[in-house]
Amino acid sequence: MAMKKAALFCVAVFAALSVTASCGNPAAPPPAASVSQDASASVPDPARSGETPPVTMAGSGALGDCYVSIDACRLTQDVGGAPAAVVTFEWTNDGDKPASFMVALNAAAFQDGVQCDFAVLSGNGGQNSGAFMREIEPGASLSVQYAYSLRNDTSPVEVRVTQMFSFEADPPAVTRTFDIS
Repeated sequence: MAMKKAALFCVAVFAALSVTASCGNPAAPPPAASVSQDASASVPDPARSGETPPVTMAGSGALGDCYVSIDACRLTQDVGGAPAAVVTFEWTNDGDKPASFMVALNAAAFQDGVQCDFAVLSGNGGQNSGAFMREIEPGASLSVQYAYSLRNDTSPVEVRVTQMFSFEADPPAVTRTFDIS
């Protein structure tokens, strides 16, 4: 009996988090892309595969109840002297409840096809390190930054932002590739 109650409690918590934390407004059309994508990132032809291609927006776009732009990428070093990048995002809460970037959106950086770890910079490394945790009210915008450890300081860095909670196999994404060499 206790096991059933624990299982039901876990399901209820997951459902509540999915409903309250996700940015899920699929009716909002994505705005036009303003930054060119890396030519190597191809989208399959739906006429040939019979599948709907994932929605990928270059540089900025609407992801559910959020609007996000990937604005800049600055090369720096982590605490050990290894190459790192600080990526700046601007996001707007278009929902009807307060939300934070880290709960609403998932940002990742890739280099040479491998996801980059988060970097630890000395001091604050010139980054606004806590902004991604701040909740903002509906209609408000905030600039946030993430620091990523890089594999090298020459290969391009692809940044991808998706909704934190999505049940789609290929969720919509905002991407931008930075040439850091």
